[in-house]
Amino acid sequence: MKFNGRNILINLSKLKKGGGQNVALNFLGALTIEQLNKLKFIVAKGSASHKYLTDINIAPFICPSNPVLCLIWEIFFSVYLRLCKPFDVIYSYFGFGMYLFSNTPQVSGSADSNLYYPELNFWEGENGLKRLLRYFVDQYRIYGLKNSTAIIFENEELMKKGVELYNLPAVKFITPSINIEPSFDMNRRMAARERGGLVKVLLLCGWQRNKGILKIPEIVSKAKSRGINIQVIFTAGHEENELSREFYSLVSTFGVYKNIRVTAPVDKCDLENLYDEVDVVMLLSRLESFSNNIIEAWAYGVPLIVADEPWSKSICNEAAIYVDREDANSVCDGIEDAVYLNRSEPIKKGLEELNHYPKIAEKVEVELTFLLELVDNV
Repeated sequence: MKFNGRNILINLSKLKKGGGQNVALNFLGALTIEQLNKLKFIVAKGSASHKYLTDINIAPFICPSNPVLCLIWEIFFSVYLRLCKPFDVIYSYFGFGMYLFSNTPQVSGSADSNLYYPELNFWEGENGLKRLLRYFVDQYRIYGLKNSTAIIFENEELMKKGVELYNLPAVKFITPSINIEPSFDMNRRMAARERGGLVKVLLLCGWQRNKGILKIPEIVSKAKSRGINIQVIFTAGHEENELSREFYSLVSTFGVYKNIRVTAPVDKCDLENLYDEVDVVMLLSRLESFSNNIIEAWAYGVPLIVADEPWSKSICNEAAIYVDREDANSVCDGIEDAVYLNRSEPIKKGLEELNHYPKIAEKVEVELTFLLELVDNV
């Protein structure tokens, strides 16, 4: 891809921890050396993308990792953008840069699903001060949506809601990429389990109320009463916080401590072994923009149970078993379906869905093409 003299600034500063760093590294890894040298980057100090670019002798703009200091840095940086006009477009990967004094067009990626469902009490359970902070952060993100030249979405349902709610000027749906090849023993994966054996259910997420984790102890208890010997592997880590205390209190109330296995967050290189160990992947989020759990379950041949919500149906189609996230009986029905009754169907459908997802290099090509087209039409 040739940039023909057009200068693009890629802002990766919002991707500085967890899965966000993997997204940034995937993006950078898909670029050729020539593209890496033609583009310019903003990264958070000490982030994985900062280290990656430094290791290949590319000097990015470096902003503080602290969100407040980063905001101040962006405002001052916008003065430089205004005076020097060095770039034709800024692409803020999943976020918005506060470049108040710059008139450079900014394209933002949006993955904050709660912004598109204001009728839902997404932050229920948060205490007063934390809830107030969440409110101001959400207002900032809405400001970013309204003040971006264009918004890139990974979920068509959220894109439609965004246009309806915020009258967004320009939107683009770009399918998430896949960077793993299907890898599993087809016959072993599709074989239904016999009752009585241990059923391992994977909950690959952190301590986030939205993920439905407080329902897990009741689900495990209900499964035991049905004669399903279940173990939930929960990768949130042994963090001490209000939500974890509430979770363990429920574990004690339902008497299911032996059925819950809490582990540290899993490194990317260990994911395949983890998926090979489990029988079911469960994603009970009320809202998501997208989740790598979905693609990984499909690629590793593990039946996927998801909350029956608009966001999930727009992604999974027929490649998942849908359950009522608020109803433990419904979730247990889904586990029985996935393990004993209809195991092969979601696995086959998942492999079919994978065919609709581009490789990382293909996705990056689409993103850069969109940016160049936008520059030509502004």
